Amino acid sequence: MNEKNNQPANRKIIPFDQRAGQISPSKSKVGSIISSIVFSIGVFLTCLSLFSLFQALHKQSEVNNQLVEAEERLNKIKTENKQAKKEYELSKDKDYIAKLARKDYFFSKDNEIIFNLNEETSEQ
Repeated sequence: MNEKNNQPANRKIIPFDQRAGQISPSKSKVGSIISSIVFSIGVFLTCLSLFSLFQALHKQSEVNNQLVEAEERLNKIKTENKQAKKEYELSKDKDYIAKLARKDYFFSKDNEIIFNLNEETSEQ
């Protein structure tokens, strides 16, 4: 032993700032394992988040397509409804009903003769 420092003679004195780089191999191995586990968990969570995001985007696309189809059906039904209202109003008119009956069902007025001229025959 060295009497001045009360240190064993074979032991070297290393300043503290130089000791920081001399971590034992088992501690550095554990640190790298923990780092790789944390990195793996981070990658997994990122992949999970991206998968959820793509699923949400796909679902939104499907819902938008359904919305467009529903709006098209609505417009078609509104058009049909307008036509039905127009026909309903016309059905209150007796002259229109008589004209329709003569046209579609070949009803005639007194002393009236109806000739059916098919458009197909006239085209040939």
